[in-house]
Amino acid sequence: MQSWALDKKEVLKELGSDENGISNHEAAKRLEKYGENEIKQVAKLSPIAIFLYQFKSIFIIILLLAALFSLFIQHYIDFAVISAIVLLNSFIGFFQHYKAEKIIFKMKALLVPKVKVLRNDVLEEIPCTEIVPGDILMISEGDKIMADCRLLHSNELETNEAVLTGESFPQKKSSIILKLDTELANRENMLFMGTTAVKGSAKAVVVSTGMNTEFGRIAGLVQKIKIEKTPLEKKLDDFSKKVAVAVIILAVITVGIGILRAEDPYHMVLTGIALAISVIPEGVPAVIAITLAFAIGRMQKHNALIRKLPAAETLGRTTVICTDKTGTLTEEEMTVIKLYCNNGYFDLINHSFMKNNKLIIPSKIKGLVQLLKTGVLCNNARIEGEKIFGDPTERALIVSAEKAGLMKKQLTEKEKRIIEYSFSSKRKLMSIVRKNEKLISYVKGAPDILLKHCDKELVNGQIIKLTVKRKLELFSIYEEMASQALRVLGFAYRLLPEKFNQEISENNLIFVGFQGMQKCWNKSEDDYWRLFAYSSCNWQYDRFGWREH
Repeated sequence: MQSWALDKKEVLKELGSDENGISNHEAAKRLEKYGENEIKQVAKLSPIAIFLYQFKSIFIIILLLAALFSLFIQHYIDFAVISAIVLLNSFIGFFQHYKAEKIIFKMKALLVPKVKVLRNDVLEEIPCTEIVPGDILMISEGDKIMADCRLLHSNELETNEAVLTGESFPQKKSSIILKLDTELANRENMLFMGTTAVKGSAKAVVVSTGMNTEFGRIAGLVQKIKIEKTPLEKKLDDFSKKVAVAVIILAVITVGIGILRAEDPYHMVLTGIALAISVIPEGVPAVIAITLAFAIGRMQKHNALIRKLPAAETLGRTTVICTDKTGTLTEEEMTVIKLYCNNGYFDLINHSFMKNNKLIIPSKIKGLVQLLKTGVLCNNARIEGEKIFGDPTERALIVSAEKAGLMKKQLTEKEKRIIEYSFSSKRKLMSIVRKNEKLISYVKGAPDILLKHCDKELVNGQIIKLTVKRKLELFSIYEEMASQALRVLGFAYRLLPEKFNQEISENNLIFVGFQGMQKCWNKSEDDYWRLFAYSSCNWQYDRFGWREH
C-alpha cells in the first residue's frame, strides 16, 4: 500500500483501524497473521556450514586427497602432518568467520524494547516485537521508530533518517498527502523503522512491520548477497590448479619411465603417488592462515571486523574507495570544533579550549562563557542519565558547554523557561525566554539573519554598539568559518521588559558569537582509514583528506 499517496482516513480504512487504535484481541490476531515485528535472519549460517565452507578451497581439496593417498600407502607421518595442517587452517578460518557472523546478525539489538501504542483509546507500553499493522503509535522527541508508519498528526516533528538515506541532518515531517512517485527520502508523511525522532511529537499508524519495512528489505538484501571470492582466494585456486597439473605430469613421467625400465607397475604407481605428495607445498595454507589471523587480530584492536580471513589481504590491496552519502562515513552526530567571540577564534580540541595554539581556561573568558551558555539555554535537547536526546546540532551545543564546565541541568534550574518561539524555515531563528531575577531572551539562528536583529555586541564583558561596518566584518568571519566545511550558528541575547512578545524578544539583540561544528567521523571508520593508509607508500588518507607522508 502506497500510504504516502493516500489521505490518512483512507489509510486507516485500508488497515481496518481508527485514531483510537485497534483492540488487544484484534492485535493478537494480526500478530499471528503478520508475525513478530523483528528483523529475521534470512541467510543465517550454521556452525557446521561455516566449518564445511573452509574446505571449499582447491588447495585444501588437493591436500585432503594427498592425506588419503598417504594413508593408503601407509605413510602415516605424512598423513598426520597433512591432516594437522588442514585442520589448523580450517579451525582458524572457522573461528574467525563464526565470530564475525555472530556480530553481523546483532542488528536486532538496535531496536529498543518498548513503544507507546494506543489500544482501544488507552495508551499502553508494549514490546516492539508486538507491534502490528493498524496500531497507533505515540511518538515523542528521542524515541526510536519501531515500524514504518503513516503520520496522522505532527507537532514540529523532525527525524534523523541517516540509517536509510545517509543524511545526518533532521528531516521535517508532516501529514500532507504526497505524489505516488515521491522518492523514499522525500516522503515527509512517513516514518521509517530504525530512524529516530529528534524533535517534536506525533501520532502515526503502523503500515508495515518486520521484514516488510524499508529497513527490513535492506537487511534482507544484505543477507542475500552472493559471496564473491577474494583476490587471494582466486590466486590460491589458480596456484593450486597449476601445482596439481605439474604434480600429475611429474607422477605420470615417473611411472612411465619406471615401466619402460621394466619395473613393477604397481610399485611404480605407488612411487609416483608418493613423489606427488612430497612435492605438494602443504605448509602454504597454514602459513597464510596464521599470517592473516595475526593481521585480523591487529585490526580488531582498531574496531575493524573481518568476516573471512582472505578479506584482510583484499583490504591491504585497496587503493581507491568510492562512497556515496556522508552518513556512511560519519556518525549521526555533530561536534563543535571552532568558536568566535571577543574578537577572536577559539578551537575546541577534544576537551580542551585553545586560542592561538595555547591552552586556555574558558571559565575566565566572559564572552566565551556567555556564548556557550546561550547555546545551552536556547536549546530543546534533553539529558536523561548519560544520554542526550534531541537534534544533533543542539546536542553538540550542550556537549561543547559541558566541556567548559557549564552543565545544562544547573543552568536551567537557575533560569526557568517561560516561553519558546520555535525555529521556522522562514525566520531561521529560535528563541527561548527565561527568568532568573530578570527576563532574558536567548536566541540562536542563521548568522546572516541573526546579525540583522542585533544592534549591540558583547566584547570582553562590555556591551558596545554594533555598527554596519562591524556587521560586515562579522558576516565575513561567518563565511570564512562556513568555507571550512563547518555548520555555523550565531548566538545573541537581550534583557526583556515585563511585557514582551516575539518581536520584542528577537530584536535589538546583543550579539555574542558563532559556534562552528562538523559531522563526527565514525571512530571505527577512522581506524579503518588509518589501516588502509598502511598499504599506501607515499600517501595516506585521514579525516582531512589525502596527505603526502
